Amino acid sequence: MLLLLPAMLWWKQSRLRVAPGPWLVLLGLPLGINEVLLKSLFPETHNFVSDWYVFNNYLLLTAYGYVMASMPGVWQWLCECRRWSLIAGVASLVLLITLFNTGLILHGSVADGIGANIFTWLWVMAFLGYGYRYLSFVNPLLRWAREASYPFYILHQTIIVMIGYYIIQYAWAPWTKYVVILLLSMGACLVLYEGCVRRFAVLRLVFGMKVQPERSQLVLPWSRRTVRDDIQ
Repeated sequence: MLLLLPAMLWWKQSRLRVAPGPWLVLLGLPLGINEVLLKSLFPETHNFVSDWYVFNNYLLLTAYGYVMASMPGVWQWLCECRRWSLIAGVASLVLLITLFNTGLILHGSVADGIGANIFTWLWVMAFLGYGYRYLSFVNPLLRWAREASYPFYILHQTIIVMIGYYIIQYAWAPWTKYVVILLLSMGACLVLYEGCVRRFAVLRLVFGMKVQPERSQLVLPWSRRTVRDDIQ
């Protein structure tokens, strides 16, 4: 985000805008090229300074999201093309599996890297299109979740590792461990978010939230108070 910030500010001030169209499918290619060039040299480790394949992957996705969010009509276009995105995503899945099974392409090859990322991007477009079509509504739970989602995302991995470190040492069945870790980690994320993160301006800023929450966002989904519908 720090590296992209100057470009984001420039993009915002320049008021440059591009129209959505079939060219959006091509955004899967840079993701594939990044994997082909860097994954073998820098396999995913979550190392802070030498995880260049994953770093560039998410750098590109973040830039994509920022640019697409500025496109007038992009949601409507994704919605209109959702069926074609879904068909292309299913076709790419069938094609890749067939090519793998017949040995025409190998895992880790250039074709694998490019094909897998185009497949992934097509499904992202399909999910966004169908999400806009069928999930474009607002209720108290969604208002709360909209603000809580990013802090939960930031917290969850650290909490899972901390809880999992102790749980895996017990002689429990794997599914038991999974359920315990799942419930404890979700509960810990909820407690930390509700008890700390959302209540202090500094923590809100650190966790990517607006420093001053909207009045409606202060209402929990299980509250009996009514919330003004701000979908417009």
